[in-house]
Amino acid sequence: MQTATARPLTPGIHRGRIVGAEIGIFEWRATEANPRGVAIKTQVEVESAAGVARLDDAADLHNVGRWNAIFRAAGVRVPHGADPAEYIEQLVGREVEIATRNVTVQRGRNAGTTRAVVSKWLLPLER
Repeated sequence: MQTATARPLTPGIHRGRIVGAEIGIFEWRATEANPRGVAIKTQVEVESAAGVARLDDAADLHNVGRWNAIFRAAGVRVPHGADPAEYIEQLVGREVEIATRNVTVQRGRNAGTTRAVVSKWLLPLER
């Protein structure tokens, strides 16, 4: 695989591999509903005609539906009521199918650049 970069990707359904996953405190994720900015952050690499694209995704820990979709799309079972942090390492290396879209960054050092983002983690029944 080539070195991955954040780049535009034709929006649609793509197959990729989770190459990084962590639960952490990310100041940029802080909101009234998530004052500490606790989130699950994943990196997915997708091969395309333009090379390998890396997509970063973050799901606030209180957004149970989103992080549950990440684990289910990767085929990792997290028992009801379990701490997802205990299962986060199992995501790395898993093949997943995702729906993507392109967005233009509005603020920060990358303002004005277009990059692909995960719009939906596809569950096995949706494949």
